[in-house]
Amino acid sequence: MPNNGRITLCPYYRDEKNLSISCEDIFRRYRWLAQKKRHMDKYCDKDWSKCPYAKGLNKLYESYVEGEIMGNKIKELSHKNVELEKELRKTSSMLGRSNKREAEKDKQIAELRKKNRYLEDKYMEMRDQLRSAEEKEQVISTEVQYWMSFYNGILCYLIDNIGGTLDRAVVEEWLSSHEYKLTADTEEVIDEFGEKQPKIIRYKAEVREIADRPEGPASEDEGAGGEEAGGAGCEVEGKDIEAEEVQE
Repeated sequence: MPNNGRITLCPYYRDEKNLSISCEDIFRRYRWLAQKKRHMDKYCDKDWSKCPYAKGLNKLYESYVEGEIMGNKIKELSHKNVELEKELRKTSSMLGRSNKREAEKDKQIAELRKKNRYLEDKYMEMRDQLRSAEEKEQVISTEVQYWMSFYNGILCYLIDNIGGTLDRAVVEEWLSSHEYKLTADTEEVIDEFGEKQPKIIRYKAEVREIADRPEGPASEDEGAGGEEAGGAGCEVEGKDIEAEEVQE
C-alpha cells in the first residue's frame, strides 16, 4: 500500500488520491472528500470485510476457489474410474471361466456403470456451476461499469442545467450554509437470476439553509453532507432527478 500516513487493512486496497480510491477491481471516485474519508475510516482502515465492494470480491474469489476444488475432485474421480475399469477387465477375465463367476461379474459391471453415471452427473453439475460463476462475474463487471457511467451522467446533467460550469468556490460556500440529504424512491424488480432487487426510479434532494452557521465544511455530527443513495452523493435545491434505467 502507498505511504500516505494511513494504516489500511483492506487487502483489495491499492491507492488513493484526493477524491478517489483505487481497489483491486476498479477505480472509485467520490463527490466529496468527506465521503471518501468516511468510507476509508469505516471500511478500508477498519472493518474492511463489511465493505460492499470487498464483499463482492470475496464472493468472486470464493467461486474461483470452489471451481478449482471441483475440478480437482473431477480429476480424482476420473483417475479412480480408470483404475476401476482396469480392475473390471481383470475381473471379467477371471469370471469368464464359470457361470457362477459370470453372475458375479455382471453384478460388478452394473455397480461400476452406476458409479460411472454418478461421476458423469457430478461432472455435468460442476461444469454448469463453473459456467454460472463465469456469467455472474461478467454481470458484476458490466454492472460496475454501468454505475460509473450512470453517476457520471448525473453529474453532467446537473452541471448542464446550471449553465454548463460549476465553480468550486460557489459550491463550498453553498455547502457551508446549507444542510442537505439525498434520498431515492425505489421499486422492486426481478433480475435475470429471478431475485428481487430494488430499482431507483427517482432521486430527491432535501435542502435547508442554516442560520448563523460557523465557517468551514459541515461536520458529520451536524448531519450535513450528501448521504449516499445507491452509491453516489449529489444535491439539487428544490428539484427531483428522474432516474433512467438504474437496475439491469
